[in-house]
Amino acid sequence: MKNKMGKTVIEKLKKIISKDYKVLLFDFDGTLLNSEPKHFLAHKKTIEEIFPKEKFTFEQFKKFIGHNDEEIYGYISQFSNIDVKEKIDIKKRYSLELLKEDDVKIFDYFDEIVKNFKNLEFVIVSNQDEHIITEVLKIKGIYDCFSKIVSMPQVRINKLDYLRDLKQNTGYEISQAMLFEDSARVVNYCHDLGYKTIAVINNYNKNDDFKADLTIDCTDGEK
Repeated sequence: MKNKMGKTVIEKLKKIISKDYKVLLFDFDGTLLNSEPKHFLAHKKTIEEIFPKEKFTFEQFKKFIGHNDEEIYGYISQFSNIDVKEKIDIKKRYSLELLKEDDVKIFDYFDEIVKNFKNLEFVIVSNQDEHIITEVLKIKGIYDCFSKIVSMPQVRINKLDYLRDLKQNTGYEISQAMLFEDSARVVNYCHDLGYKTIAVINNYNKNDDFKADLTIDCTDGEK
């Protein structure tokens, strides 16, 4: 199952990738690994501390996908008198604890990409905290695959703005980059900018509409 899925992805990627590509950009949660359930649970625990009488649902969580913690808890602060930084720190603590658990796995396709595209630079561009990304990548044994981790909370830039101004932020043209992402909001925005976009389909976004050059099915059963 693992090699079959990975090799199928590679065959499709080789048909759309050209010698002009220099960098592969990867989101983190839900794109590199099956962490969206943990991401949801970390938000659920934090938000239910703010609103003890409410239950934070999956449908509510879906509206947050593609947004960073500052945007999410800034929005929530409109409805409750909270210390945004304090709640973000609580959510980070929950996230790190949950993402270290053994059932968090790197998606199978990534191993084949590493083997077949060693000439390209691998960069993470994520709304997740840099410390959490670093810790999890080291635990999962793929930290050294990446030349750079770009965390939106650390660089203090909105992710869509960062990707729009890729040349200014990285030195690479959009035409030299391929984006792997699980947020339909981000995929569709970047597709319209001219990126080659790879939508990673997981159990949380499988019903979303993507404008992508290729989709990778990472739902349960991994096809």
